Amino acid sequence: MDKGFTREDFRADRKQRFLAEKIPEKTIFKRYGDENGIGAAIPYYGSYGGGYPARFQPQFFKPPIIFTNQSIRCHHRFNPDIEPGLFPGAKFFTSIREPFEAFKSNFNYHYGRFFNEKNLERRERWCTVGCWGEPFRSIVGKLNVSAAEYLDVVEKKGLPADEKTPWLFRAKNFQGFELGMDHNNFDIKYIYDEILRLDDIFDLVMVQEYFFESLVLLAEELCTSFKTLYASTDRMVSMPRLKEKNSNAKFTDQQMKTFRKDNIQDYAIYEFFNKTLWEKIDRYGHERMKKDVEKLKMIYKECDEDESLCGIEKRREPSGKAEFDPGTKKELLQLMAENGGACATGVFPKLRAGNQQAATMWTESSHDSREARKKIV
Repeated sequence: MDKGFTREDFRADRKQRFLAEKIPEKTIFKRYGDENGIGAAIPYYGSYGGGYPARFQPQFFKPPIIFTNQSIRCHHRFNPDIEPGLFPGAKFFTSIREPFEAFKSNFNYHYGRFFNEKNLERRERWCTVGCWGEPFRSIVGKLNVSAAEYLDVVEKKGLPADEKTPWLFRAKNFQGFELGMDHNNFDIKYIYDEILRLDDIFDLVMVQEYFFESLVLLAEELCTSFKTLYASTDRMVSMPRLKEKNSNAKFTDQQMKTFRKDNIQDYAIYEFFNKTLWEKIDRYGHERMKKDVEKLKMIYKECDEDESLCGIEKRREPSGKAEFDPGTKKELLQLMAENGGACATGVFPKLRAGNQQAATMWTESSHDSREARKKIV
């Protein structure tokens, strides 16, 4: 069963604010937030917040922009220079996945399931945010190419330059990129310095391959019940048509070598934090962990059969005054373009063209004085 992790950032005090960067099903953190009266900042467009794919910028959320007693659980790129200071006392969580398994999921979701242009156009009409098909379509020049064939093309031609290919970061050190690292920097000292920096910031780095063990540790970090961390299993299982031929395909040693060469950061991140997860499990106690994993699995099973068993009581806390003025559409477009987020499809051209639907996704501040704006660049 493919228990998916979304790329959400989360912070948390029992009444614990949290930031969830790439988290297992954001539903889990939404439930915790609802139960404890912790709201969430709302992204400008779709599920992307903070000026994605730029590193998190606080002015690119839907107004009123308030972070006090709020969480960030939308898809955004972590910014280690800003977020720890912006959320003092909060807990930080993230999740990672074995890099090649993450690549196959990413490839299938953004490209592999679109067998022809009609499939892609249909998705584009239904969800206009994600620059569908890219960067894989630009790299291979067409749709309906397998992950193995894609790797053969990369082996032969190499990856193109970032500025020439929309959303190329999806194909190179993608997990490092979303954790705020420079995905073009392959220097080993840089990579491990950044990993140690992340290790200092995050209270728990969850590992998808050990989903339930990660949730047990998360429950302890948040001082919450296992029931609170329930998310409907059918929300975390890929639809059959998405589990196409790439999922169980055979890959050659050369194809694996090609992939690893372009994803050194992701392998270093996974190896380091898989090790730290097991160190936490050691401290938790293996017998205790085994029993609690069984308890958690039983809760998931029972709640899948009858979700009313896992209902929670929602609390609402009053929101305060706006803490940041929103950035402008022009600023957002510039920031996206500077970080590889320009795309011929998706939200980018709609924002640029002043599409009316896209324009309603934010409100330009009527009191937009440069002196008043609390902008962090």
